[in-house]
Amino acid sequence: MEGRFASFLVCVLCACSNDLDALYATTPGDAGDAATVRALPLLPARPNAENRPACEACAADKCADARANCLEDDACIALLRCKGKCSDPACLEGCDIDAGASVWYGDYFDCVFGATGSGQCSVECASGQNWGCVGHYEYRATTNAAYDVDFRFLGPEDMDEPGRLATFPMLEGATVRTCPLAAFDECVADNGAVLASAGVGAYGATTLTLRGVYRNFLRIEGGPAGESTAFYAPSITGAQHRDLRFFARTFRNYFRPGGSALEAGFPLDGPDRTHVWSIPLDCLGIPGLGLHFAVAGEADPDAAYFGLGGKTNANITQARGITILGIDLRGASHRTLVLEAHEVHSGKLLSRRQVEVGAGWSTQVALEPLQRGEL
Repeated sequence: MEGRFASFLVCVLCACSNDLDALYATTPGDAGDAATVRALPLLPARPNAENRPACEACAADKCADARANCLEDDACIALLRCKGKCSDPACLEGCDIDAGASVWYGDYFDCVFGATGSGQCSVECASGQNWGCVGHYEYRATTNAAYDVDFRFLGPEDMDEPGRLATFPMLEGATVRTCPLAAFDECVADNGAVLASAGVGAYGATTLTLRGVYRNFLRIEGGPAGESTAFYAPSITGAQHRDLRFFARTFRNYFRPGGSALEAGFPLDGPDRTHVWSIPLDCLGIPGLGLHFAVAGEADPDAAYFGLGGKTNANITQARGITILGIDLRGASHRTLVLEAHEVHSGKLLSRRQVEVGAGWSTQVALEPLQRGEL
């Protein structure tokens, strides 16, 4: 996407004020209004303070067009005004509730940070390594008794077109249900444990009515490929549009005959097996780097991808995320796992999440930074 780069960026980068409130103050105006533009944050979100100067300089140099496109759209300006002050998941999610969605903002964020470390400034902005929010934020409770969330399921990177994330056509016609963690087996049709359910329509879209601070799981079944997937998404507290990007193709489609995983001899299916794809997200929601990943609970991982191979812990230094394959449930229908991410050098605990995994299911888990009181 092309756009024009406004010369105001030089003024923002050279600002002499140390008053953050003044720096991020807003001025009423429509898209393109000079006063509004000058008051907007330069970055789409705030990395750790030590990473900010290099990140800002890189964004001004390499993402000028993406920012210029954003400044021509009122929704993108609203998100930039809000999210440009954010350095934790709760703040970012609150902006999604208050300001809505904008494809132009998404393009600018991806240019700077890159959802998978592919941004133009991923190194300068330390994408996946901003952990300053750990233990210092919390999600606000919604003021509504119930709220609707429009979900869209996006696939992983397309194997034939690298960099392209597509909707999941194999999920169209599937059913999505959400239940409490303790009701994994009971999360079926016409059961009192189901909190909400809906069908997946065209382009992988569906809408669920949720309540409170949502940290449960989505159970997806059916569709043309007969999927059986549980998805543990980041926390949700109010009405919004939420894109859920699958970290990998669900195992029935990803591991097709002749695929590399089958050639490597990984066992993929069976009544006692489950498959878990997990990825820790830093404070800006970017897949983490420089982490030590651990699995607790009743699990026997006997095969894995990205290096876990038969162990219950591994370091994530280059690969953005980790995949556990072939967990043996030893005859149980489901088991409880506790997934943790630690900083490699200090050993500091950064994220932890308890999940239920089921035999014959593919489970995908987003690990958020620890909130206040969880350290």
